[in-house]
Amino acid sequence: MPLLVRDSPHRLQPAVIPCHRVRSQYGVHLISQSLKHNTTLIELSLAGNSIGDKGANLLAASLQENNTLEILNLESNGIGCEGTKSIVDALLHNTVLRCLALSENPIGADGAKAILRCLRDTSSCTICCTIPSVTIVSIILKPHIKSGKIRAILE
Repeated sequence: MPLLVRDSPHRLQPAVIPCHRVRSQYGVHLISQSLKHNTTLIELSLAGNSIGDKGANLLAASLQENNTLEILNLESNGIGCEGTKSIVDALLHNTVLRCLALSENPIGADGAKAILRCLRDTSSCTICCTIPSVTIVSIILKPHIKSGKIRAILE
């Protein structure tokens, strides 16, 4: 996913941050601070940069203030439940981001629940992620299993 920067109101120029180039939390902090005041960057790919939950939390804070970024790729970054929750909570305040890629991150069942809540509450963003089917089935059916309405071999 290329990085796109508006160099004029009508023209887009690609710019790329390669995998493994963001080498520290300080690097994520700098990107996050830049996103808060961004008026030109519409697509950002940080795929494969191992930013983890701490980096995701930093980006989440900037997403709440950013009014320009439309596409964010955070695939393969070691983002777990905490980082996923922060990012999707930020989407409740951001109406511009329309595509968020979270595939190949260990988001867990609680992260998957946060994504499902976000998709229910906001219709402006598409979230691409890898969630094992057993996790989805468990999230959707577990309340019904506990109430005795469905018998299943999920527990």
